[in-house]
Amino acid sequence: MAVTTTRWWAATDSTQPLGPALAGMATAVLIPVVHAGWLLPTIAGLPLLATSARRLGAFALGVWVALVLQGQAIDHRPEVSPRAVWTVTARVVSLPETGDGMQRVIVEPVAIDGWQQRLPRRIRVSHYDEQPELAAGEVWQLPLRLRRPRGFSNPTGFDYEHWLAGQRVDALGVVADGRRCQRLRAAGGLPAWRAALVARLDAMLEGAGQGGALIKGLVAGDRRDFSDRTWGVLRASGTSHLVAISGLHIGLLATLGYALGRGIAGFAPTRIDRRAAALVMAMAAAAGYAALSGFALPTQRALMMVVLAGGVALLGIRLRAASLLALVAAVVVALDPAVLLGAGFWLSFGAVVLISAAVRGYQRGVVAAIRLQWVLTLGLMPLTGVFFGHWSPAGWVVNLLVLPVFTLVLVPLILAATALLPVMPSLSTPVLQQLAGVLGAMIEGGAWLQAHGMNVLPLASPGLIGWVAAIVAILLLVAPAGTPGRGLAFALLAMLVIAQPEPPSRGALRVTWLEVGQGNAAVIETRSRVTVVDTGPAWGRGAAAADFTLVPFLESKGIERIDHLIVTHGDRDHRGGVRALQGRFEIDRVEAGDPLADLPGAQRCRAGRQWRQDGVSYRYLWPPAGFSLSGNKASCVLLVEAAGRRLLFVGDIDRTIELELLDEGIGPIDVIEAAHHGSRTSTSAAWIDALQPAHAIISAGFRNSHGMPHPAVLKRLGCENVHWHDIGRVGAVTVGVDPSGQLQLSRHRVAERRILNARPGRPRFRDNTPIPYYRGIAEISPTEAYQALCSK
Repeated sequence: MAVTTTRWWAATDSTQPLGPALAGMATAVLIPVVHAGWLLPTIAGLPLLATSARRLGAFALGVWVALVLQGQAIDHRPEVSPRAVWTVTARVVSLPETGDGMQRVIVEPVAIDGWQQRLPRRIRVSHYDEQPELAAGEVWQLPLRLRRPRGFSNPTGFDYEHWLAGQRVDALGVVADGRRCQRLRAAGGLPAWRAALVARLDAMLEGAGQGGALIKGLVAGDRRDFSDRTWGVLRASGTSHLVAISGLHIGLLATLGYALGRGIAGFAPTRIDRRAAALVMAMAAAAGYAALSGFALPTQRALMMVVLAGGVALLGIRLRAASLLALVAAVVVALDPAVLLGAGFWLSFGAVVLISAAVRGYQRGVVAAIRLQWVLTLGLMPLTGVFFGHWSPAGWVVNLLVLPVFTLVLVPLILAATALLPVMPSLSTPVLQQLAGVLGAMIEGGAWLQAHGMNVLPLASPGLIGWVAAIVAILLLVAPAGTPGRGLAFALLAMLVIAQPEPPSRGALRVTWLEVGQGNAAVIETRSRVTVVDTGPAWGRGAAAADFTLVPFLESKGIERIDHLIVTHGDRDHRGGVRALQGRFEIDRVEAGDPLADLPGAQRCRAGRQWRQDGVSYRYLWPPAGFSLSGNKASCVLLVEAAGRRLLFVGDIDRTIELELLDEGIGPIDVIEAAHHGSRTSTSAAWIDALQPAHAIISAGFRNSHGMPHPAVLKRLGCENVHWHDIGRVGAVTVGVDPSGQLQLSRHRVAERRILNARPGRPRFRDNTPIPYYRGIAEISPTEAYQALCSK
């Protein structure tokens, strides 16, 4: 019955609505919440499924399905106090990440004592101790503080929230007390088997360096030992996809399995359908390799493609390639709409579409391979720019040379040697060690090329016109030979490389305060100059927020030189990204409030120094010349004026310095920074009253351990009708001043949040009383009670 129904469905071409349904799901997932008001009325089109306008009905169905599934995913996210400690029984399903005295794992909860909500599907657990040691496959009882997933919200850079959603992680947990952790069951199942395999490879490939790390990545999807240098080489050469177990590798194993199945069927003593045997073996081989990677989400998508394609073929159903691809994509998205937020889905399906279009009508051979590779390299460029902010022009040549060797020689040999490891270790061990040497040599060769000019090009995310140009260019790329205007494809794609965001006009400026956690980082852009004020925090082992916030932001704008770097003072949360900037950009002038070891040539900020660039004026107000100050009191205070608007950067000064500055008569100011991240010792009532700001920017980390911004500061700002913007809640804040003096302000989390992103949330006093006059997220009308609160 099922087979008959499926064949009827295919024969009647009922796959046509799949495209509109997929478009509806994508719309419901990707549209920002602020523009999503029309999605619910769209659902009224569901009855059209039974009419000749069924494609519109299919679009409405896609919207409805995606909204329901996203709602269900959000229901798994806990609504709990971050201070509460929960006893969670869970199974460790990932290989532990260790280092710097901590462990991090992903667990699947089985039960939570006293829990009244839906269980999170997965929890990412951080344990800030090396003991007890958590291992893959074990079942533990853990005392955890839980919170909903949340990451930095910036215009560019790594999107942690989208990554968590794609991993089906519904909660973040921290072990409250390691002494209360209790192992309930020894390691078992697939995670334990993978861990044992990785441990054996570790012992066998000891001393093999990054070649050994690559083998573990290719065999078991374990990329924990990849160095920053290796990732840099892979990005610069456009070969990162070669070490990620995804469609390429699953497809390779399916092909090898298909060939093996046909061969086995041919030698079978009884008559066997060779095609059916080959298809079953292809699906089995793909499933086995996906199991090796722990069924990571990219491999799940690739495996689903193989299984659906194989199942359709086994049932004898004839589907056009486009219909089959739409069916697979619709199933993948319906199972987990969050895949649409990540690069893997778009790059995987985009590559399949390009390959299908590029090989049509062309014979096999070297020329066809060359054409296919440049179609993939150029055709995926726009998506690469959207998700990673850069593109590797060397990827075409490098992949053309390396891809055949990798997929046809190295990967099959590595997997064959690994498969023989349990029965023929004396043969497998030297083979794997030699292959590790080959891979290590390839990395060294890539590093040499990188040192001699091979690198990525920064790409701005395409706007509407850019997307139209990119789509036209891709259609021309895959068009048959002789199609008029094919040469325009290269010119249109070149626009994506050459085009950069429009800088402000002369006399105007644009300032972006990035979300970097508990710290400061701001970028001032004028017509031809870039000034960076503070660089964000640094943490253990040289990690800095600038690596995935400030640096990608600057690169996305095509900035190669920082004209002026100002580090307001020497605290780690302001200077933490200095080395990251030094490694990526030329820096012309550096000034700081404190002497800095990383910047021995930096000059000291001094009150009275002023300059003018692109019609914008700058002046230091603090610290005064001749005073020997350090720490917070040495913070550079910078006044910036453009088209009659005034902005004030203040670092971590306190109220005593505020009072001294008020004696200089500096007010009024349009936009101020709340000093010291909204500390109670700053942003005094006298300061606010004198400066009369319209907006206050608070650079504080979300739910930081210091309790900043302090409720007293929020009360002082709110009761004076100052629109304040807590970056930890609303994300990056951009303030623009045009030549006429018009001021525009946008908050990234508010403007760009998708349904699966964390809400900005409404800040509250410690007694949970909503803050009066707060207009940062939603308008809250004052009441007599709030008026009384402000009068106290």
